[in-house]
Amino acid sequence: MTSPVLGNSSLPHLFVAQDSVYLSWVEKLEDGRHAFQFASTKDTVWSPIDTIATGNNWFVNWADYPTMTQNGDEFLATFLQRSDSGKYTYDVRYTVKKRDSLWRKPKILHDDGIPAEHGFVSLLPYGENFFATWLDGRTTVAENPAERQMTLRAAVINREGHKLEDFLLDDRVCDCCQTAAAMTSTGPIVFYRNRSKDDEEVRDIYYTRAMDTLWTEPKPVFKDNWKINGCPVNGPRADAHGENVAVAWFTMANEKPKVQVSFSKNAAKSFDTPIRVDEGNPLGRVDVVMADEKTAVVSWLESRDNEDVIMAMRVDTDGVRSPAIEVARSSSERSSGFPQMTLLGSTIYFAWTRSIDEQKTVVVAHLDISAFSHQ
Repeated sequence: MTSPVLGNSSLPHLFVAQDSVYLSWVEKLEDGRHAFQFASTKDTVWSPIDTIATGNNWFVNWADYPTMTQNGDEFLATFLQRSDSGKYTYDVRYTVKKRDSLWRKPKILHDDGIPAEHGFVSLLPYGENFFATWLDGRTTVAENPAERQMTLRAAVINREGHKLEDFLLDDRVCDCCQTAAAMTSTGPIVFYRNRSKDDEEVRDIYYTRAMDTLWTEPKPVFKDNWKINGCPVNGPRADAHGENVAVAWFTMANEKPKVQVSFSKNAAKSFDTPIRVDEGNPLGRVDVVMADEKTAVVSWLESRDNEDVIMAMRVDTDGVRSPAIEVARSSSERSSGFPQMTLLGSTIYFAWTRSIDEQKTVVVAHLDISAFSHQ
């Protein structure tokens, strides 16, 4: 479909709110600055572009894309701004606005004041407020090497942009895999790639869920037992429909690459045995949306016939899968980023970055879910 993106752009992000699809992206301006922008659509006609923020000292990275969400007439958006001269010293900045008003002056999401890595944010509307979770590197620069760990944190932000609560969810996680969050009828759940406390370097997908004002002890969605001495930069994605949850992820345990999806029918108290969806040579970069309480659509990047392609498949909780559909040709290069997917009604929307001769642009497509016929 026609894209609202005009210039040299990348890092798309999609979400649905109030019967509209929202697409955000980062545009590189001619003067060297970057602009965080978005537009929305209810069919195929895009709204005028809204610029959230601009800057010349941003941290713009292929895997750590800015995010935004909406709650009623209020919006919350986050982007990354350098805090020091180090390669990975940057802060998460957030800003809020009411519909048809200006974005407020950005604030820093975390309050440690330490020049370190902070990013990989996931956002959700949360009651009358907003929920945010992110990777927080405040202890990665500790004097004691044993204390240098990436952590997982979360916060509640009200509609005026004030942080109400702050939580430490896990004190040792994988350094640069995306987080994911889903809102069930009982509260938020956070998914992430963990890092074992021992020297085995097991990095499987874990989750924790809110129980009133407390968070549960993190536990694995499934024990892949992927041992890797470094971050694979390949985080999970999740979606919820009432108490039903779907989470998709990439693993390469035992040197066998897989894209898997697992369902929960009880707001993540437990998860079913994973269902594999790839065609044998996946590269990860997954996304997932729930169409109803028993059906999800999963997307991922796969190496196929000497090309890298964005694939998608419909899968049910009972393990019935549709044939995989090739959404678009893409690339495993970092410049192609992480493809995005969302669902409005019966239409699935996709967005990804196309890179040709160092010129990048965000491409958008849509597909009716009926295209995923079961075998």
